Amino acid sequence: MSGQCCKHQVGVNKWFGQALPNIPPVTDADGILRLALLLVSAFLHVNSTLAEWRFELRWRLTAAYLHLNYELNKYEVTTTRKRDEKEKGKDQSDNNE
Repeated sequence: MSGQCCKHQVGVNKWFGQALPNIPPVTDADGILRLALLLVSAFLHVNSTLAEWRFELRWRLTAAYLHLNYELNKYEVTTTRKRDEKEKGKDQSDNNE
């Protein structure tokens, strides 16, 4: 039956008694082509979704890295300042003796 008539034509003829000559029959090659187009469009949709997800992930990781780097630098500056003040206090106490 492949290539001779379409299942839609059979359904319309069975239920309504009308012929649909304007609808061309669907061959196996047409069905395979339709499936291939469906798979390609699904792949492109998934690929674009993944690209958006990767961009979002990269943006969030960059922001987290910058925030962490800022916090670490702030901690380092604070500890360095405290260490310098402590050493300065020791130097002054050594000079007083």
